[in-house]
Amino acid sequence: MDILYDALREALPIWERAVGNTGWFHGVVVVAYLSAAWFCLVNAHIARQSDEPAAVWYLAVTVLCLLACNTLLQVDLLSTLVLRGIAKIQGWYGARRELQYTVVALVAVLGIGLARRLRHQFINSDTASEPVALGLTVLLALFAVRAISAHGTDAMLNVRLAGMSVGRLIELTGIALVLHGARRCLQHR
Repeated sequence: MDILYDALREALPIWERAVGNTGWFHGVVVVAYLSAAWFCLVNAHIARQSDEPAAVWYLAVTVLCLLACNTLLQVDLLSTLVLRGIAKIQGWYGARRELQYTVVALVAVLGIGLARRLRHQFINSDTASEPVALGLTVLLALFAVRAISAHGTDAMLNVRLAGMSVGRLIELTGIALVLHGARRCLQHR
């Protein structure tokens, strides 16, 4: 327990500064997440009334709301900082890279499996929406890769294109896919 306390004591000031530096653009991303969640919630409600499977829509709503909260509270950063502190205290911080890249590879494999599963769930619900499945998979994989915080993946995600980081562009693309797919489902209903 002392290890966790020490890691938290080291991580909290950095995390508090990061949360304090959230700006208007974070608010825009939160609104985008919540808009996508709203469209998914409407789809869930319609699916439930039509006796169609609605659980996958509710799952999408939950994931999108949690990711919106993470955008403001940066829980992924806090968990990364705490785990980094634990690794330093326990003395295995220097050997973490192999573990990080193994977990990144595992996230990629799980992401492919998740995409296939979500695609199957949406197709079985009579209103095929592959963009929703793809968008959710992209968002969850991005969250996991950010939390793992391997040096190489962080460097790629932080490359700036058109004044925005690649990570943020990927995130906005994932949200746009969910929005597009959920709206398309409503139009087909």
